[in-house]
Amino acid sequence: MVLSEKEITKRAIKYLREYYRFRDRHLDSFFEARTEQVTQSGIIADGLIRFKKTDGTYFVASIEATSIAKEEEIRYRRLNRLLLWDSAAAALLLTALLMAFLYYSQFLKTYYGDPSAFWSMAILSLMVFFGGAWLLLSRLRRYRYIYSIEQFRQYDVDEQWIAYDSSIFPDYGNKYHEEIKRQCLKWGIGLLQIDDHQVHPVMTPSREGEFGARKKADFFKGGTIIPKLSSKNFAQQIMRYRKGAFNQIFLLIGGLVILGVIFNQFNHESPYNYWDKERLVKQAELIDEIGPEENIPWVTPEFVVPFNRKVKPYLDKNVTIFVRQPQDSSK
Repeated sequence: MVLSEKEITKRAIKYLREYYRFRDRHLDSFFEARTEQVTQSGIIADGLIRFKKTDGTYFVASIEATSIAKEEEIRYRRLNRLLLWDSAAAALLLTALLMAFLYYSQFLKTYYGDPSAFWSMAILSLMVFFGGAWLLLSRLRRYRYIYSIEQFRQYDVDEQWIAYDSSIFPDYGNKYHEEIKRQCLKWGIGLLQIDDHQVHPVMTPSREGEFGARKKADFFKGGTIIPKLSSKNFAQQIMRYRKGAFNQIFLLIGGLVILGVIFNQFNHESPYNYWDKERLVKQAELIDEIGPEENIPWVTPEFVVPFNRKVKPYLDKNVTIFVRQPQDSSK
């Protein structure tokens, strides 16, 4: 039987009532449960349980229920946009460092004096580094996005649970199931698998997670019922906690500045001079005004001694130079 989110939430709440039954509570305290709640800031909880502790404060546990119809909430997606930004930033910085090394090691001026070769080499290096960065970074878990986990990271309650239909992960131990378990263990979130007959606790939440400083969410004060979302709005809702690319943009700008500074210095030191049309016309007009040079020594062909390729250099110490004496024509 396919379970709806409401049914999953009800079963999870029933299980958690028993789970928290022996927690330290105030004598006059009782369990208070709510379903389908959203705060004024847009934080969503499918289910909530609250009771008063012995010190007078309230213990609150939230539940994120996922049915087979919305399995994308707990199946990870790869953040290709973030991966693109990271790969581009890494490739540009590596390219800038490579071109700086080639410039200060005199390699560019020795073998590639033409400024156009600078950009050809830079573009080729950028393409190679981008491809390598994409292949390497795509293996990292940084780009595995799970909506339910990211939603829990937006607010703070005492304990958080994810309850899901067992039919979402029919193959126990597949990559999606292992990833949701890994992230739940990392962030201290409980995991409940619910089937037609009973609730199976996969892991319990830890008292101290790794979320860091988060804002308290008061669902019991000003909370409202979750509005129904269309399929289009649901797809947008799933990805609303994606990370921004501010740091990557800053690194890209820095890489471009480094490349620009290196090219400016390299261009000024280049042995090549590029003349535009206007400069050539001015140079031709200047030659016409000056006229030809005077007192130019002319060399006639009779005084040009041809070069003998068979004669070795006279500075070779191993060669003895013999001077042939002119023959007497009278004999």
